[in-house]
Amino acid sequence: MLAGLQAFGEFLETQPIVAAVSGYCFGGGYEVAFSCPLVVADAESKIGLPETKVGLIPGGRGSIMVRRHNQSNAKRLVDAAMTVTLGEVSASADHARTLGYLRPDDVTSYHPDKLIYTAKQAALGLQIQAAPAWAPVSGPVVGMIDQAQQNAKKQGQMTDYDELIGDRIKRVMAKSPSYESAVAIERECFLDLCQRNFTVLRIRHMLEHKTALRN
Repeated sequence: MLAGLQAFGEFLETQPIVAAVSGYCFGGGYEVAFSCPLVVADAESKIGLPETKVGLIPGGRGSIMVRRHNQSNAKRLVDAAMTVTLGEVSASADHARTLGYLRPDDVTSYHPDKLIYTAKQAALGLQIQAAPAWAPVSGPVVGMIDQAQQNAKKQGQMTDYDELIGDRIKRVMAKSPSYESAVAIERECFLDLCQRNFTVLRIRHMLEHKTALRN
């Protein structure tokens, strides 16, 4: 199923499709939307990858796509990795762009009644561009992520289990030598986390109490 979701996203990247986002766009919904060549998002949209809150990592190329669009320099890549590790969610579409969840050319629609119209007009003139190539990691990115994780733990933002999950995200975003290996590692890490008791407890707690468990 994960491989199918990843393949579906790869297909969407090659099609003249615009995603019109309104309200909440989390997890798999975000991965499908961000796979489209262009996103038009309502200004008040809440966008993000909160999978770590339930003990998982994105399984449909979420962290991979964020990586590809935030790999211009080491600091930006580290910030993007920590955004995914902390499961941050944006307060608005423009905030999502600063977090690295939206691309510079994605569009913010400031009039909710014009969202679909704006998306349709964008689709009519859409020029599909190839997805960014997987750029080699430059500089001490892995060490910078490790330091950022330690700082987050000291500030009470991460637990030991969050760090374990963050190490999986680090494998995908900073240690994968190619896009193809990142896709395979993402599936491997997702399935590994699914079998861990702490993840099962987080999922159960979210389903029963609608809040994240900090274990």
